Amino acid sequence: MSDPMSKIMMATETADVAQLAMIECVRQLADNGKSMNKILEGMQTELRDVRERVIRIEASEFKAELGVAKQEIDRLRQEAKGDLAKLDDRVEKLETADHRRAGGQAFADAILKYGPFVIALATTLFIVLVAMGKIVL
Repeated sequence: MSDPMSKIMMATETADVAQLAMIECVRQLADNGKSMNKILEGMQTELRDVRERVIRIEASEFKAELGVAKQEIDRLRQEAKGDLAKLDDRVEKLETADHRRAGGQAFADAILKYGPFVIALATTLFIVLVAMGKIVL
């Protein structure tokens, strides 16, 4: 390319053309890098959106599970209240029976302890009344 005709066809030197071609390649690479960066930023935004949606879905599933758990807890509380009421009734009946038994035992102990004295007193009183003539046989 050193002949004069090639200089007419080409307005610049070959080295300059090569340098311009390399500059153009670098520009295209930079433009491609910018467009790739924009694409990646868009993908990152979409990924954030998807992540937020997944979090919302998981939160709603958790809320549903939490609601079911609350219902189960309420049901168990009601059962426990019913069982507690039954146990309170049983304890009250047992305490009443214990008080009756204790009262009966105390009465029996009193009769055994003071019975002979009462019988002797009643017999003595009866004999005195017969002797005074208040009671006629």
